[in-house]
Amino acid sequence: MDVISDMTVFVEVVAAGGMTAAGRNLNLSAAVVSKRIANLEERLDARLLNRTTRRLSLTDEGAGYYVRCKSILEDIADAEAALSGLAGHVKGTLKITAPSSFGRKHISRLLPEFLKQYPDVSIQVSLTDQIVDMVQSGFDLAIRTGELKDSSLIARKLSPARRVVCASRDYLAKEGVPKHPQDLVHHNCLVLGYPGGVHDHWHFKGPEGQIDVKVKGNLETNNGEILRDATKAGIGIAIKSTWDIGDELKAGELIPILREFELPSAAVYALYPNREHLPAKTRSFIDFLEGKFGSEPYWDRGIRLEDI
Repeated sequence: MDVISDMTVFVEVVAAGGMTAAGRNLNLSAAVVSKRIANLEERLDARLLNRTTRRLSLTDEGAGYYVRCKSILEDIADAEAALSGLAGHVKGTLKITAPSSFGRKHISRLLPEFLKQYPDVSIQVSLTDQIVDMVQSGFDLAIRTGELKDSSLIARKLSPARRVVCASRDYLAKEGVPKHPQDLVHHNCLVLGYPGGVHDHWHFKGPEGQIDVKVKGNLETNNGEILRDATKAGIGIAIKSTWDIGDELKAGELIPILREFELPSAAVYALYPNREHLPAKTRSFIDFLEGKFGSEPYWDRGIRLEDI
């Protein structure tokens, strides 16, 4: 009974998203892979995967077992690397998820440099604005922007994500400049909307304390780029991060307003499953991003942050 081999097959099935794909990657038939998983479940006396005609998903027991198996296999790989004199040699497949806009604007431009620095690492990147289950989806690392919600995942802050309330010069010239957050109820405010809710309650902190404003407008979207372009076009007012509109702020295409009032803090984070030993491939990519972003990220250079 080769426990490590069975673990390898199980982890590959989760990572590949199915028996057939895992079989191709492992040079095994789908029938053999299916049999190996069935034998593993029988030996453990636990169902690891929910099987339907369309997809596989981890059971609660399977999710916990997957994390442990992945950790064990990575520890074995690191131990073998150390024994063969390759300690510190970074290799393997790194599966990453990141927000669509941030991924296209900032992760995409950095990947070639990282891959040249670590040629034995392969990267799979999924860009989505949906919050995915990292364990169920087999991700090693998630990049998140904004306010961090409670989670069992480990979070490492990569950089601040400064946010501003902004509008175009044309919009402000036509509709006037809000002087207080409550003035926003008389303006066309453009908001982010997701299946889990709409961000139409804007929160500020001012001299009088916490200020909560229910805003409304004629555009709701789950895409930050649509929100940015509509704001630039003079449609309304939006809350945007400087990582997204740094160039527009520098060029004067977007004007920050309500600068005397503080928005909730936000940041760019790297999230990964809770475990004692972080794989070298994951740690190297996190360190790489932190070195590129840091406390004063490049997208903020040239912006008068004291005015924001």
